[in-house]
Amino acid sequence: MTRRLLLALLLGACARPPQPTAAVPVPSTTLEAVEARLGQTDFALYDANPKEMFEAGHIHGARWVKFNEVTRAQLPAAPDTELVFYCANELCTASHDAARAALSLGFARVEVMPAGYFGWRRSGRPVEEPTH
Repeated sequence: MTRRLLLALLLGACARPPQPTAAVPVPSTTLEAVEARLGQTDFALYDANPKEMFEAGHIHGARWVKFNEVTRAQLPAAPDTELVFYCANELCTASHDAARAALSLGFARVEVMPAGYFGWRRSGRPVEEPTH
């Protein structure tokens, strides 16, 4: 993916001003903790970036959700599943919005990964990208 495309997608992902997160604080987690949980049955990872950004690249195993339209049907059947949401980076709040929606739907083990997709990439961890 070109640097210009990544920048355009990032700006689109976080074009809205940061929203107050004090209403329902969501715990955060690290890249290392998420990497250790990938593939476990009681864990689900969600990408709250714009659909175009998700399709251009995402963390292996992540599922896409529209940050402001998370529904119960998109989430695991077991409400004790650990859910982690990420978006672009530390400046983006889409993952917080999606995580608060999951909390409101009855999930108690919900976290955000503030480093986001770009932090994951910067760390050298693998990502899924389309093959052309």
